[in-house]
Amino acid sequence: MYSTVMDNQAIENTGDLELQFRTAKPAKAVKTHRDWVIAWRTVYKAMHSIFPHHEGKLDKYNNYITSYFASIHLSIHAKVLNLDKAMKKYVGLVNNVTLNEFSKFCYLKTHHLKGHGTSKSSALPKGSEAEGWFRFKLEKN
Repeated sequence: MYSTVMDNQAIENTGDLELQFRTAKPAKAVKTHRDWVIAWRTVYKAMHSIFPHHEGKLDKYNNYITSYFASIHLSIHAKVLNLDKAMKKYVGLVNNVTLNEFSKFCYLKTHHLKGHGTSKSSALPKGSEAEGWFRFKLEKN
């Protein structure tokens, strides 16, 4: 099964008893658009069979993420995967947002795709005049 989840461990103490839980380490990780499509089809089929009334939402989400893969260069598809992961994580943490409410994810889109967020990726191309000016401003301040 494909996954973007790391191998995590949780420990719960109940009195003198200590319980250790580990998430299953996936056989494969989602690293490419191809991996994402294969994993998403599996999720889509399972979700559609359990919640057939959510088919439209699943289709909208598929189209949303796929449009990013189609519109950006292959070398930065990892940013789309990170956006996808962040959106799913956020929806899992709150009870009032679904995956097809794209306006609720603007800050995540900025963070992961536009390069102006707080992520480690640079918003400025290496070797550009702007990068040199930016580095100069940082050194001066």
